[in-house]
Amino acid sequence: NELGVRQNAAEALGKIGDVRALEPLIKALGDNELGVRQNAANALGKIGDARAVEPLIQMLGDSNSAVRWNAAWALNKIGDVRALEPLIRALGDNELGVRQNAAEALGKIGDARAVEPLIQALGDSNSGVRQNAAKILDKLHWSPKNEVEKAYYFIARQDWSSVISLGVPSVEPIVRVLGDSELGVRQNAAEALGKIGDVRALEPLIKALGDNELGVRQNAANALGKIGDARAVE
Repeated sequence: NELGVRQNAAEALGKIGDVRALEPLIKALGDNELGVRQNAANALGKIGDARAVEPLIQMLGDSNSAVRWNAAWALNKIGDVRALEPLIRALGDNELGVRQNAAEALGKIGDARAVEPLIQALGDSNSGVRQNAAKILDKLHWSPKNEVEKAYYFIARQDWSSVISLGVPSVEPIVRVLGDSELGVRQNAAEALGKIGDVRALEPLIKALGDNELGVRQNAANALGKIGDARAVE
């Protein structure tokens, strides 16, 4: 059908990677079909011509997350500083893949103005985004300016021994990942809170006793024992 032809044509032009396809692919970003817009954005990333930057920036606001994902991916491939502010805004996208690609694109651009937004991304709800942010901050030669920033950074890198060694400043950042989607993060977070032994972790650990994973419940119970507050008894 006609839709399939347009989708396949956009994909094929990306695989060929010839700059003569630039203008038709930019025009295809305005197609009313999701698959065409998605393939056109992807193809423009493969071609890598900076003339596609402004149209791709517009696609970061597309209503469909797959299109936004491909636009962020393409901007990462091109690495043009004009995309800096839009990519910083994309770090707040509700779609995980968009946030990950935006972080990687900011790393490629390498502009110091991305540092503060990437520090914020160390507290992202997804471990992959946090890891990407930490790696990119390393590339930008960033150093944490206080113990709390260190805690977020070490959690993002999943360096739990360093998190624990920071002690009390780590408690709030650890509590934030106690409900993480990744099992290993939740287990390690509960264990770390027990080793630090601060009473501010009491309520989050009590909540973690209801986790659907055995290892998290075990570590939470053990941590509550170490904290030793009677409010955990029931």
